[in-house]
Amino acid sequence: MVLLNGGAALMAAGKVENLKDGVSLARDIVKSGAALEKLDQLVKFSEKISSK
Repeated sequence: MVLLNGGAALMAAGKVENLKDGVSLARDIVKSGAALEKLDQLVKFSEKISSK
């Protein structure tokens, strides 16, 4: 489900031409660890601004 949603978002953003390519790219992003790294950055940013 996560890959499907990610693939649809990539397609809507114009990063891929179709849902199949979007799901494939989303899978690659998750496998590479880039998605988790981005989530960690978001958590740190959120913690930083909430402490002000």
